[in-house]
Amino acid sequence: MKNILKFYLIFIFSFPLFSQDLKVAVVENKPFSYFENGKYRGIAVDLWDKLAKDNGFQYNFFDGGENVEDAIDALSDGKFDLVIGNVSVTSERINKVDFSRPFFLNYFSVVFYNAPRFFKEVVESFVDEFALLLLLILVAFILMNYLYWFVEKRSFEKSLNKDKKKQSFAETLWLTSLTMFSGTVPTTPRTILGKVVVLCDLVLGMSLMASLAASFTNGLIESEARQTPFKRNSDISGKEFLVLRGSPAENVVKMMGGTPIVTEDEEKAYSKLVKSHGEINGLVEDYASSVSRKKIREKMNIFQSSLNLGNDEIAFALRPKLSIKRKIDQSLVRLQDDKVIEKICRSYLVFDRSRCVL
Repeated sequence: MKNILKFYLIFIFSFPLFSQDLKVAVVENKPFSYFENGKYRGIAVDLWDKLAKDNGFQYNFFDGGENVEDAIDALSDGKFDLVIGNVSVTSERINKVDFSRPFFLNYFSVVFYNAPRFFKEVVESFVDEFALLLLLILVAFILMNYLYWFVEKRSFEKSLNKDKKKQSFAETLWLTSLTMFSGTVPTTPRTILGKVVVLCDLVLGMSLMASLAASFTNGLIESEARQTPFKRNSDISGKEFLVLRGSPAENVVKMMGGTPIVTEDEEKAYSKLVKSHGEINGLVEDYASSVSRKKIREKMNIFQSSLNLGNDEIAFALRPKLSIKRKIDQSLVRLQDDKVIEKICRSYLVFDRSRCVL
């Protein structure tokens, strides 16, 4: 009888602990979680809502701020039951809180500022490599034009300007320019030296066109190199990169020999990146967040490298020893098998959905 009464009292007093609503902190970071039109939205929010309804969980959302590390500390202190959003699983955080099984495989990438300067690159390439050649070609052209005028002027006077006593130097310059740039000879030279000069004009014209084509090609190559300055992990070494406060990206940059510069949020980071004019090499952030801001980034001439600096598993952070952890993991497995997670993910990652399939 005493045992039955004891069990009954324990059940009565412990029941409110199980029936009370879960406190779910939402850390705002698109596309995983954000507040819009009076409600929370995002991959993590929609997934949690689906999971909670399937299991009959009652919960309330709370503002978890914009910094995951601060929300994790609050979770560790017992202020919340869960933290959802762009929450990475790291060794440091595992020592503080529990995690569900991952539902999204993110990775760290580099975004960088690339000012629109293709024309400038072409000009710089031409000046650096072909300016002297161009000067020599122009000097040789003027000298040969004078020589052509001198040796052919009588023939020009007879064939083209019968009413004039002299063939002008300007007319000769025009004719030799046509020869040089079009590759055709408007008037057949009447002297051997004139023919030699015309042949040299043709060669000079070909050299000039080749120089211009080479400078244009070099400009394209340099512009493309600026479009993708980070092609391998070793490109991070010795460079400075912005990282968000509390982000695992800080450790990633350090491990690869780079110098992290901590900033508070993406908007400030993008602004710093543009204003640095190349002194800061880029911003290391998670791929999904970067993709969700593609339109904003490209308006600021900030582009994303295809370099993968390391995978980043996204999961729900749970208060230590939360009794529903097993149910959450089981539901995530089922939702993944039923492709519900993939469907939710694809509704938010409209630019690149390849990471939605785990």
